[in-house]
Amino acid sequence: MLKETRQLLSHSAIYGVGNLLIKLVAFVLIPLYARKLLPSQYGLVAMLELMEIFGKTIFCFGLNNAVLRYLSRYKREGRADDLVMSVYSALLVLNLAGMVLLLWWEKPLVSWLLDFSPEHLRYYRLMLVVIFSGVFQMFFLGILQAEEKPVGYSGFLLASFVLLIGLNVYKVGLLNQGVGGVVESKVYVALLNFGVIHLYLFRQYRFRLRWDVLQQSFRYGFPLVFMALAATLLTFADRYLLKALGNLAEVGIYSMAYKFGMIVNMALVTPFRTAFFPLMFRLAEQGDVGNLYRKYHTYFLLAGMALFLALSLFARELMLVFTAPKYLSGYVIVPLIAFSYVLFGLRVIYVNVIATKEKTTVVALSTLFGAALNIGLNLLFIPRWGGMGAAVATLIAYLTIAVTTYIPQQRIQPVDWDWPRAARLFALAGLCLAPAYLMPALSLLAAVLVKAFLLLAFPTLLWMTGFFTPGEKRDLLLLLRRLRPASSEQ
Repeated sequence: MLKETRQLLSHSAIYGVGNLLIKLVAFVLIPLYARKLLPSQYGLVAMLELMEIFGKTIFCFGLNNAVLRYLSRYKREGRADDLVMSVYSALLVLNLAGMVLLLWWEKPLVSWLLDFSPEHLRYYRLMLVVIFSGVFQMFFLGILQAEEKPVGYSGFLLASFVLLIGLNVYKVGLLNQGVGGVVESKVYVALLNFGVIHLYLFRQYRFRLRWDVLQQSFRYGFPLVFMALAATLLTFADRYLLKALGNLAEVGIYSMAYKFGMIVNMALVTPFRTAFFPLMFRLAEQGDVGNLYRKYHTYFLLAGMALFLALSLFARELMLVFTAPKYLSGYVIVPLIAFSYVLFGLRVIYVNVIATKEKTTVVALSTLFGAALNIGLNLLFIPRWGGMGAAVATLIAYLTIAVTTYIPQQRIQPVDWDWPRAARLFALAGLCLAPAYLMPALSLLAAVLVKAFLLLAFPTLLWMTGFFTPGEKRDLLLLLRRLRPASSEQ
C-alpha cells in the first residue's frame, strides 16, 4: 500500500507541478486580459476556446484514450510501433478530411458560433490550425502518460504555456492587438508544438500500419468520444447559452470567474487522473484492490474539500487581486464551480474503475445524460438568474453524472468507498464555510483574518474528530521522513 501510494503521490506531484504551474502562469494572463480586454472581448475569447476544445475532442476520435489504454501492453509485446503509428496515420487522414469540411462550411459555422464578420471569419480559420495541431498534442501526451513519463509530460506543457504567456504579453500587452493577439499567440505555439511532436514520433517509432490494431483502438476509444463531447458540453454549453440568451459581456464575466473555480480541476483532478489511470490498470491485474481504491478515494476527497474550502472562502479576494472591478461581480459563482469539480474528480475515480473492465459505453451514456440535463437547466435558469443560473446548472449536472456513474460502477465492480468518512469531510467543510457567508461585512484585512482562521479550523477539526486513522498517521510520518531532504537532518 505504501509503495503504490508513494508512486501515486510522486507522479501526481510531478504531473501536478506542470498543471499547477500552467495554471499559475495562466494567472499572469488574467490581469492582462482584465485590463486590456473588455468583458465582451473576453467573452469572444471564451467562445473561441469553446471551439478549440470541442474541435480537439471530436477529431481525436477517442484514439488518444486507446493509446493510453493499450500502449504499455504493446510495449511489453514489442509492438509499440504497430499501435502508435497506426493511430497516428488514422488521425492524420481523418483530420485533414475534417479540416476541409470545416473550411467548406465556414460561413454558417461562424454565424452560429460567433456571429458572422470578416474579423470573426479570420479568427475561425486561425483556430482550425490550433485544433489540427492540438489533436496531435493530445495524442502525444497520451503516449507520454502511458509510458509514465511525468517529467516529459509536465515539461512539454510548461514550455508550451510559458511561450504562450510570453507571446500574449508581447502581442496583447505591448502591441495592444486585442483578441487577434490572443489567437495569433495560440497559432504560433501550435505550429511549434506540431514540429516538436513529429520529431519525437519519427525518432522513437517506425512506421507500421495494422488494421487489426486500428480496429481495436476504435472499438475502445470511439465510445469515449461521446463521453468527451458530453463532457465538453458540460463545461462549455453554459458559455454558448449565455451568449445566445444574453451577450458576450456576460460570457466574459462568467468565464473569468469560472477560471478560479477550475483551479480544483487543474491543481488536483487533472494531475490525480493523469497519474492514477495507468497505475490503476496495473493494480487491477493484481486482483482484489478495493482497499487501495477506497484509500485513494478518501485522500482525493480530503484534498478536494480543502481546496474547495480555500477557494470558496477567498473567492472575492482572489478576484479583487487578479482581475479588474468590471469582472468582480462574478466571484459569487466560484464556490459552485469549485465544488462541481470536486464531484467531477470523484466521478473520474468511478470511471477509471469501470474502464478496467472495458465497459466504457456505460460511462458515455451517463455523460450524455448529464450534458442533456445541463443544457436543459441552463435554458431554464439563465433567463432568470444569468451567470448564477449557469453555475447552479453546472453543479446539478456534475452531481448527476457522479451519481449515475457511481451506480453502474458498483454493479460492475463493487467497492466500499467509506462514505461515513466522506460525509465527515463534507460536514466539516460546510461548518467552516458557513460563518463566512453569515458574518456581516468587514474590512478587507478583518475578512482575510477571519477566513484564514476558518480555513485552518478545517484540518484541526478533522484531527480532533478522529478522521485520520493511526495507520494513516504512521504512513504519513514515514512518507514525510523519506521525502525530507537529507540536508534538513543535518
